[in-house]
Amino acid sequence: MLRIFCCPSPLPTAALQEDQIPAEVTEEWARNFCGKCFDDADWCQMAAGQKTVGRDAFLTCCKIRSHAPSLRAWLECWRIDELTEDLEGLEVMCADDLVDMDEKTMHTFYDGLKVVQKAHWEKARAHGAYLKTKPLGYMPWRPAGLDMWLDSWRLSRIKPNLFKLGVDCKEDILDFPES
Repeated sequence: MLRIFCCPSPLPTAALQEDQIPAEVTEEWARNFCGKCFDDADWCQMAAGQKTVGRDAFLTCCKIRSHAPSLRAWLECWRIDELTEDLEGLEVMCADDLVDMDEKTMHTFYDGLKVVQKAHWEKARAHGAYLKTKPLGYMPWRPAGLDMWLDSWRLSRIKPNLFKLGVDCKEDILDFPES
């Protein structure tokens, strides 16, 4: 999966219509648009040595990150999915929950991160703050985390086996072959 790097900054660009995005997006334009969420490594991967990226590719990247189906999938976009279990232990179940963490808990959690994780965390937190400004507008429904969904059906005991099979969210269950 191609990683993405973008969350529109809470500037007037957030109201930008798709046809207002240049046909060829430059790094400078993407940096201004993405604000704190811009990621150099992801731009390099997407641009593949070119100076620009096509509008459709840029929009696809923006939409993928903002519509991740689970906390783990969203954290994978920011390359910090190893923090999933720690965050779930703090009752963070979706991206915008990061913004709701109390300051003391947030600082304690942040202080325990490694140097590179801190850089990715700051971008992820900025993206979470952006998503928080668009209540439920960034996805058509509020996904329940896999743990919560399994708990609601009293099926928590099967989570380890599902995870071994690559199931990160309840929607992945539909991808099992019928045999």
